Amino acid sequence: EHKRRLHDAQIAGLRAAFAAEAEEVGWDGVFVPDHIMAKPATTEHYGPSWPDPFSLLAYLAGRTQQIRLGASVIVLPYRNALVAAKSAATVDQASGGRFMLGLGSQVKAHNERRFSVKFESPGPKMAEAVRAIRAIWDCWQHGTKLNFKGRFFRFDLMTPFFDPGPIDGHMGPRTSAARMVIPRRRRRASVDRSASSRYTEHTSVPKRCLIS
Repeated sequence: EHKRRLHDAQIAGLRAAFAAEAEEVGWDGVFVPDHIMAKPATTEHYGPSWPDPFSLLAYLAGRTQQIRLGASVIVLPYRNALVAAKSAATVDQASGGRFMLGLGSQVKAHNERRFSVKFESPGPKMAEAVRAIRAIWDCWQHGTKLNFKGRFFRFDLMTPFFDPGPIDGHMGPRTSAARMVIPRRRRRASVDRSASSRYTEHTSVPKRCLIS
């Protein structure tokens, strides 16, 4: 009941303190969920505040120094792949390369009735969106011409005027800007292993993580 009386700003402060304490005692990572809206059973146990995960993670990045930060998981189908790529790169820059991008899908009712997104070929569409994000990151990092054309997505207009450019050099040559952990059926997880640039270096999932 006390949680319901707290303002979002207060809850954000508590989350930051939680992340800082987790870092201090040696936890490997802090993950946040992605809920535009949460069901009563969820809010009853975890409170009514469900901020945008990218914004919250950028905030936590500024309040921590070493602990890895991630999303468990970003629901990709109702996000534009270009916007998701930019948001992920921004959080990783803010965190100095500590961000892990977890990607997931949703069920038909959630996509169509809640987000007004057509539920079509969720597996192939999800896989194509991941390939599009990789192509966008490669364009920004290496200046590669963006010419992605798939069944569901097309991205071929990225001029220098609109290009955010590569990751700042202070992050170091071995730092990757987003690690994609893509959930599979039966609760198995696959880690992106493309390792083609600092945007997509593969990594293992932290063993000791907290969900805030």
